[in-house]
Order: sequence, then structure tokens, then C-alpha cells
Amino acid sequence: MESNIVVYDLTVSKIWCTMCANKIKSSFEGQPGIQYVQVNVMAERVIISFDQNIITMNQIKEIFEKNNFFIVGQPRLINNDSNQQRTCQFFFPNAEYDLEELVDIKNNLYKEYQGGLSGIQEQSFKYNKQSGQLMSINYQPLSISGHQLKQFIESFVKDKIIKNDEKENLDADLSLYIYNQLLEKFRKKERLVESVTQKKLILAIILSALFLVLCSIMPHFEFYTPILTYPNEKSIFSLYLVLIFIMTTLTLVKFGTQTYKNAYQLFIKYKMFNMDTLLTLGSLAAYVMSIFMLIVYTIESENESTEKYDQLERIMNVIHDLESAGLILTVITIGKYFEGKAKQTIMDMQNQIFPQEQLLKTPIVTRVQVKNQDYDIDTQHLCEVSLLEKGDLIILQKNMKLLVDGVIVKGSVTVVDSICYGWDDKFEATIGMRLKSGADILDGSCIFQVEQVIEGSMLFQIAEQLNLAQSEREDKTFGISAMLQSVSQKFVLGVICVALLVLFVWILLIGLDIVEIDEYCVWCFPFERAISILVASCPCALGLAVPSVVIITLNLALKCGILVKKNTIFEQISKVKCVIFDKTGTLFTKVDHIDSFTLLSKNQTEVCSKNQDKTIMKVKQFQRSLVISDPIETKREQQYCEGTLQSKLKYNQTLSVQDLWAIISILEKEFTHPIATLLFKESISRQIGRQSTFVLTDQPKLEKNGIIGNVTRTTDKTQFKCLIGNLKHLENNNAILEDYLLNKCRFLEGRGKTVIIMAIDNIPEVVVCLDNKTNLRPEAKAVIQYLRQKLKKQVYILSGDSKKTVNSVGKYLGIPSINQFAEIDAEGKQKILKELRENNQEVMMIGDGLNDILSLQQACVGVAINAKSELNLMASDVIMLNENLWKVASLFNLMNIALKVVYINLLWAFAYNIFMAPIAAGVFYGQGFTISPMISSTAMSLSSVIVVLISNCMRFIKFDPSQQSTLRKVQDEKISEQSQCSYDSYIEVNSSSQSNRKTNAEKIITS
Repeated sequence: MESNIVVYDLTVSKIWCTMCANKIKSSFEGQPGIQYVQVNVMAERVIISFDQNIITMNQIKEIFEKNNFFIVGQPRLINNDSNQQRTCQFFFPNAEYDLEELVDIKNNLYKEYQGGLSGIQEQSFKYNKQSGQLMSINYQPLSISGHQLKQFIESFVKDKIIKNDEKENLDADLSLYIYNQLLEKFRKKERLVESVTQKKLILAIILSALFLVLCSIMPHFEFYTPILTYPNEKSIFSLYLVLIFIMTTLTLVKFGTQTYKNAYQLFIKYKMFNMDTLLTLGSLAAYVMSIFMLIVYTIESENESTEKYDQLERIMNVIHDLESAGLILTVITIGKYFEGKAKQTIMDMQNQIFPQEQLLKTPIVTRVQVKNQDYDIDTQHLCEVSLLEKGDLIILQKNMKLLVDGVIVKGSVTVVDSICYGWDDKFEATIGMRLKSGADILDGSCIFQVEQVIEGSMLFQIAEQLNLAQSEREDKTFGISAMLQSVSQKFVLGVICVALLVLFVWILLIGLDIVEIDEYCVWCFPFERAISILVASCPCALGLAVPSVVIITLNLALKCGILVKKNTIFEQISKVKCVIFDKTGTLFTKVDHIDSFTLLSKNQTEVCSKNQDKTIMKVKQFQRSLVISDPIETKREQQYCEGTLQSKLKYNQTLSVQDLWAIISILEKEFTHPIATLLFKESISRQIGRQSTFVLTDQPKLEKNGIIGNVTRTTDKTQFKCLIGNLKHLENNNAILEDYLLNKCRFLEGRGKTVIIMAIDNIPEVVVCLDNKTNLRPEAKAVIQYLRQKLKKQVYILSGDSKKTVNSVGKYLGIPSINQFAEIDAEGKQKILKELRENNQEVMMIGDGLNDILSLQQACVGVAINAKSELNLMASDVIMLNENLWKVASLFNLMNIALKVVYINLLWAFAYNIFMAPIAAGVFYGQGFTISPMISSTAMSLSSVIVVLISNCMRFIKFDPSQQSTLRKVQDEKISEQSQCSYDSYIEVNSSSQSNRKTNAEKIITS
């Protein structure tokens, strides 16, 4: 049954506020097969999960349309259980293909690829202003590729396809289109059904002006009086009144029909009320009241003689009610238009983050076949990026936008990536470096191997997470949303009850002569007050108070390099009292170079320099004083090299250094751990121009402290068991470790270095040393100081390192010793977080997302410092895309600002309704202050616009503390302290090292 559950992302028009969202959710409640429905009000998107064996997408479309909502574009499948399958879609215009041709294509595809296809669906579709058929082909990428499917279809209909060399004119009509749902989501589309079109707006403005001029302004001039009563002064039916009556009737038909229909359906089907209900009651009450008065005045005119002045008063009474009925709808229409424009400015922020002109500028790439493992190109051809498969090789060139994830296997390029990582500075990407989708290629050329296809790429995962975060979720912990949902459901009903109460109170006051009404029509006054109450009250202002802030906040965060996955953290983060940092990968950056490489069989050590890509020196020493670090430290370390003087191990003499690096390459390639990435990159750079003779015997296994796998040498079919990891990993897998090696490795680990050992058939062959002394994040101390002093947070540090290491780090960073926890594993971290939360200490956990999964999930707010794996996207609530610790402080500031703006919006929405209600009800009539229904409807529209404008003000508020000048002093103190650190200090920061990516705080200092 689970395999039948699917999740779709739909673009749905005419979603205006939370009342519309509630209407959509109610329409699917109790429907067989529906799992859940989430609504994004601002983006007009719906995420729906259902069992496709019980309910179909066509039935879902019908439910939307019955409730006056329309699906725009092609529904996009977000997820299903058949994750081994892919789907490619081809669009065939009706002008070029008939149904028989499509049936032939479908049958021939099944015949040609019997085992590789799992299904082909066709449906009518409109694309590029053409009507046609959209063919969706589900296939197994291990058996067949999307490019093969395209080639087969092209060969079948080759006389209809325009060849690539004829496509110089981008506006040329193509006979076959590759349709990609993901890319189309970034394309700016014209909505099929807009809430208020420009033509409708212009008509509403013209009618509003006519009503005001003809009904409110001109009657005050004496020369206009004869026109009001023309042609018969004794009859109520003047041409003027008939003209206004016809104009009002047409206005109600044009602007009110859909509103009345929505209100009726909402009440009949779901017993719910919304803004349409109030508009319906208000406009129809005024219209019916005018007809009622028209009948009464006609009867009175026939039974008694009426003076001209009295007849003029009666005509004006009817005209004022007709004016109110018409203006209520036209003014609301104008207000909806400007509200939509204000909402669109919010959504434009997301378009700036994911710019269409950039994301869609490279839909076709050059796919290559290579001759050998030197990646010499054999053949090349153009291929749509949506048809690329894992393992494909493509050429990256200048001015390209990368839409897939992968690794550079040959050449180098200059790159800038401001979408996934928020880096505006360009950097050099060379062999072995992985690039994420969204990167811009500024210069150079390289061969790039695809590791994640377009739907699995980081760029589209980020866009997906942003869309999910913007959608409203049923979460009771989000107190504001829960409160608003309860209030909005009862708000309209309460307004109706208040309007009826006002009506009866005024009738009673007038009937008992308690209040004297100085109006044209005394008994019209109670109805006007009730109508004013109905149209003045605004549920949309309440409905937009939270969603408008959520959308702006999420987009501001992403623009700053912060991906917020859940909108529930708006309130959760305000409760956070403790901020916990993981040490490795969080306070300290990943090691970006190998310090030394030792080949044990030949007693040879290669010492590498951080500032150079090639090995700069080789040192060969006796076994007694084996060095696995900088040879300068030899004399100081000899006393720790006790143990076996002569190794008794039998090393594998058939494996050269190049062979060992080749084995490391194929074992580490599939893993995303920072050390695995570093070793893979190093192995690629060392094997340029050499063809590997090793292949995987089976899939390598990732264990707690390393990996284990088997490889086969293709030349003689010899198999090798391989271990790569730390000392504990080798001990757990029964590797043979001699005393001198154990002592040396432990000594180096005590100096804060990471030691990686590679064993072949349980015999250690290689020792790789990584130096961690100089990789403390430059902003770490200032950030922790800001969190403790400015934001008043308790800061903790958790690490699996030794107590001595953690204490020295904590002391330097200013973290109290009681808040330092060392030598703990993942379960220990989770236990500490659980204890803090049990003591009412809400916790934010900040980790690298690789070995902190349990902690991130246990915390009130989990923050991952990088986005280099899917685990981060699944386990954490927030992801810092550009790995800058200042973003943690920015997150606190942004969420605090957002929460304040939400409260301001709610305060305005509630205050408006509270103060407008007595004014509209006529409480201040005795003081000569009251408002007409027309003014009430104007105020109602303005209230929603003001809420959206208040939310837009967030864009002008600075929330990144690293950009504030007040941090100069803090940064200066930090650099001064760093310069006083001794060379042997574990936390020494090399202030002379150059970085291609400076933090914003450093830029301020240098300026």
C-alpha cells in the first residue's frame, strides 16, 4: 500500500488568504485516499499526498474546480517510493502530430525497451502557447537513459524535428519539446486565472468614479436637481434613478457573481464563512434594501400627493443604497488588485534568489564520451540537461549555469556560487573538487562527471525545502498559527452576529424615539449600520498577518545563506536559551590538505605544503625514528618512538604508491565525509595520466570510524581486503598494529592531528596525517562572545576529542568549563541535549550534520553548518549554506525581528477590527461622526494592503551582526589575542594565511 502513496506540488490560482486555505483543506477532508494537504497562501501552491489507487489526479482537479480553484500548469510529482525510477516528458504539438502517430511512438517504445520502461502516460497539455499532448515516460536509469529515449523518438519522427544546427533562431517553432517540471517551476508564467486582471481593475475604477460623481457629488449642486427628477417630478422612477439602478445591477453581475457563488458553495458544502460571505451579505442587503424602498415609495406616491422636495429625498434614499451596493464590490476589487501587487513583491524576492534568466540559460549541455581514463574526448554531442544520468560526462565552459551536482575529473574552472552557498567571491575549482548545482562558470573549461541528476541536485532540493517551509503545516506547537486558525473560523460568524445585533438595537432606539436620526431615510439608517459592520470587518488582514511574514523571512534567510526548513522555528527560536556547538566541522573547518603521506613498506614520508598543490619534499629515514609528521620535529618526537625497532610485517611489494592511491580513490568516491572527500580529491590529483587497474569487488561499507571494502586488480584478478580509518577502526577489524606505530599515532593525535591508516589484508601500508592546528574558524570567538553578551545565551561545546583539547579550545573561546563536554559519542551528545530540555532549557544544536544527526533531531532547533549531503536536509531544521558562524547570530536576529513583525501585523489587524466596529455601528453618531458602507469597504481593502506593506518593511532591516560597525572592537580584540597565541597552542590561528572567501566581519576591518 505504501508504494501507492504519492506527493504532488500544485500551482493553484485564486488562493487569497488563510480562509481560502481552510476551504481547500476542508474540501479534501474525508475524501478517500487523501493523506494530507498543505497550502502556501502567498505562493498559491498546494502540496497534496494521496493514494493513487484510490483517488486520481483528475478527480483532485475536479474537487479544486468545484470550489472555484484552478490548477495552473503541470502537477509535479515530488516523491514516490520508486526512487530508482526516472521520468522524462516530451511535448508533441497538435499541429504537428495526430493521435495515431503518438500511439505508434508509444507502441514502438514498449517494443524497443521492454525491460526498461515501467509506464507511459499521455495527456492534453498547453505549452509555449501551443496545444498538444504531453507524453510522460517512466524508465529505469540502470537499463536505459533519457537521452536514448529522445534519440529513439527523434529517429521515429526525424522528418518533423529541426536539427540542432538549424536552431540558431531561439524563437523557431520546434516539433518536439523536452518538458522539465523542475525548470518550469522557475519560469515566470502568466497566471491562467488572475484574481483581478488589469481590465477588471480599470472597469472597477471607472464604475467607482461614476458612482461617486453621479451619486455623491453632483446631487449637491442646485442646477443638478431637475436632472434627478426628470421627466416626471411626481414619479419615483426618474431616468436618473433607472440609470443608477441599471449600473448597479450590472456591477453586481460583473463583480459579484463569483463572490456570491463562492459564499454559497462554502456555506452549503462546508458550513464555513469567509470574506466572500461578508461581501455577499453587505452588497445584497444594500441592493435588496433599495428595491424594497423603491416599492414602498411607489405605493406611497400613488396613494398621496408628494411634494417635489419629498420626492427628491426618496430618489436620493434609493440612489444611496444602490451606490453602496455597487461601491462595496468595486472598491474591494481595486483593493484586491493592490493587495495582489503587494504580495507579488514578496514573491519577487524568491525570483531574485532563483533568477529565471540564469537558471534557464543552460538547458542544453555538451555530453562527451572519452577514450581512456585520461579523459581524452572521443565523441561529443548536445544533450538536454534534464536527460543527463548519473555518471555522464559533460563539458563545463564559460558563462554556463550548473544545474546538476558532480565532480571535476579533468581541467579547471573559475566558479562563483551565490545560490547554494551564498559565496559571492570567485574561486578556482580543480580536479577532484565537487561542485553543486547553481554554480556559475566564469572562466575556464573542464570535464565534469554527474553525480546527482537535476531532480536530486542540491539547487532543487533547496528550492523544494523552501517551498515546503512556506506551506502551512498542521503543527500545534506553532501557537500563533493555531490561534489564528481558531479565530478565523469564528471571526466571520461573529461579525454577522454583531451586524444583526446592531440592526436590532438601532431599530429599537429609533422605534422608541430614544435617538433622533437626521437622515433622508430614518429606517434606512439601521440597515446602513449593519451593512457597514459587514463590509468593514476584514478577516483577510488576520489571514495575511503570518503568511506574508513567513515568506519574506524565509527568502531573506536564503538570500543570506540560511535555509530554513520549518516555519515552526519562528516561535521555537525565541525560547532557545542554550546554544551547543560541535567542535569538529563546526567551530573548526574541515581540513583542506594532507600534511604528510607515509608509505610504510619503503619507510618513505612525503610532507605536503598547504600553499602548494604538489609534494615539495621527500624524506627517507630509518625504521627506528619513523616520522609521520614534519621532519623538523624529529628530535622532539624520538622519545615517543619506542617499540619494535625492526618491523616483522610482510608488506605487499606488488603495490606501488600509485596503486595505493588508486585503491583509495575507488573506495572513497561514494562517501561524502570531509576526510573521504579530501582523500578522493588527493587521489585524483595524483593519478593524472594514469589508468587505474582496480575495480570494486563489492560495495564498500561505512563504519563508525572508517570504511571497509574489497577491490580486485584487473590485470591478475587478485582481490585485496582494504581498511581505511583511524586506529580504533583498524583495531576493531583485527589489523596487525605494531607498538612503534601505535605510539607514534597516539602521540600525533595528542598533538591535535588526525591520523588515517590504510591496511591491505590487515597489514598497515599507508599512514596519512592531517594537521588540525590552524583551522579554527576566524569568526568563532567573536560569534560566541556576541551570543553570550548580546543575546544572553548559554554556550556549550560538545566533542569526541580529548578533555585536554576541548578545555583548551573552550578556554580560548570564552566558554565556561562547566559547559565543556569531551570524549562523548553521538549517543552521549543526544543524552546531554535531552537532559537540558528536561530542565526546561530549550536547545539549539549546531553541528556538521554528518555525525550529529541524533543531536540535531533531539534539539529544539537543529542547525547544520553545511549542505554537502542529503542527511543535512533531512535531519536539521536550518542549514547554513555558506558555513559562516555569523549566520547563527543572524538567524536569531532575523527570527526575533520576524516575530515582532508578526505581532505588529496582528496588533494592527485586531486593532483595526476593534476600532472600526463601533465606528461602523454608529456608536459615535451623537457626536456627528459616522461612515457610509462605501468608506467601510475602502477601509477593509486598505487594512489588508497595510498588513502586506508592514511585512515588506522587513526587507530594509539589517539583521546580520557581522555587517555592523560595532563589531570592529570585538574583531580587533580577537585578532590581537590570536597574535599572542604560542606556536605549540592547539588553537593557534595563522593570521598570515590568505583566504579566498573572507567573512563580512573581516571585510569591515580591512576597510
